[in-house]
Amino acid sequence: MALRPARYVPALFALPVLAGVALAQPRPPDAPVGPVLSSVGSLAASLVVSAVIGLLVVGLAPDYARTIVGRVRARPGQSVLYGLASFVAAFVATVALAITIVGLVVAVPGAIAFGLLVAAGSVLGWTALFASVLGGERSLVAPMLAGVLASVAVGLVPLLGGLVNLVVSATGFGAMSAQYLASR
Repeated sequence: MALRPARYVPALFALPVLAGVALAQPRPPDAPVGPVLSSVGSLAASLVVSAVIGLLVVGLAPDYARTIVGRVRARPGQSVLYGLASFVAAFVATVALAITIVGLVVAVPGAIAFGLLVAAGSVLGWTALFASVLGGERSLVAPMLAGVLASVAVGLVPLLGGLVNLVVSATGFGAMSAQYLASR
């Protein structure tokens, strides 16, 4: 049975509707009253930042993106383990550096760089997932955009969304870590 990517396009455009559903949920009476625009604004900002990072990675380094997507698809378990181990190692290294005053000079830019790398790994993890569904033989742009939409939509689910995003981010970043270690 041939996979027809065009069948899934309406579902991808329906994903932002989930944001409205999440925002329309009743809030507890003791919850602070805040503008709804901030929730929609943070959702839009997350969507735009993830899409920009994804377009930069897929556009500027398409061969690298294909290598990482291929690694995730070939060895997802190894990628998750490498990702989780990398998260723990980066946390320990940042705390160890932050203890000293001199280390703070390195820890702060290092944490920012690590955050950008994790964001790129997250986008590549979602791209690998949707490359399997939509097919990414010619271009990774459509699977990447679908993955960004799915990431934001899944992130709206309170606890499970964060866990799913953590696993997918760990998978993408783990594949990047494994690729880096293999190339040394």
